[in-house]
Amino acid sequence: MPTPIAPARYNPLSGITTMWDSWWTRPVDDGFENETAYTPGWYRTTLPTSALGLLGINRYADPKESNMKEIIGRDSTPSTLYGHNGNANGSTSAAYLFPESHS
Repeated sequence: MPTPIAPARYNPLSGITTMWDSWWTRPVDDGFENETAYTPGWYRTTLPTSALGLLGINRYADPKESNMKEIIGRDSTPSTLYGHNGNANGSTSAAYLFPESHS
């Protein structure tokens, strides 16, 4: 076995399984019957779904219709998604992880 050139670095994601262990499930009335679940700051769902905006502020304007108008992957093969949305002083952000694609 080759000798490492540099010492192993600490991986900040090494404890992420603890975060993924506790989920609160929430039904999404979009007709796809895909389970959506929430853990502090993150949610897990299966595409296609209208759940991508669950943590965003647009749902307050029109709770039912705003999430139903545009559904990503409506005709695609189901795939798992982990997402996080954030809002702060005039800005909105989102991060999505797709484990099956390693991205």
